[in-house]
Amino acid sequence: MTEPVNLFAVAVEGDPADPPGYRNRTARLGESLGATRLGGTVWSSTRREHLPYHYENTEEEWLYVLNGSPILRDPDASTSSSPATSSASSRAPRAATR
Repeated sequence: MTEPVNLFAVAVEGDPADPPGYRNRTARLGESLGATRLGGTVWSSTRREHLPYHYENTEEEWLYVLNGSPILRDPDASTSSSPATSSASSRAPRAATR
């Protein structure tokens, strides 16, 4: 078993090539957790930045909000989140989130 990872202490990095409005900072967690089939990413964003609208083809996606109040959007609705809330989306384009 690997050492626990403090999600508030991971080093997040951005890509200066990302277009304005999408300059989020991330830290991939799978390897640091010792996972070989499980991924995880910490996203750090400001109010002015957006996460890309996307979906997963092969896996479901789980979101756990640590701080802030992101708005989750899918093709049918928008849902506000708050710290310590969690949600999941199934795979396929119909379940795309932003």
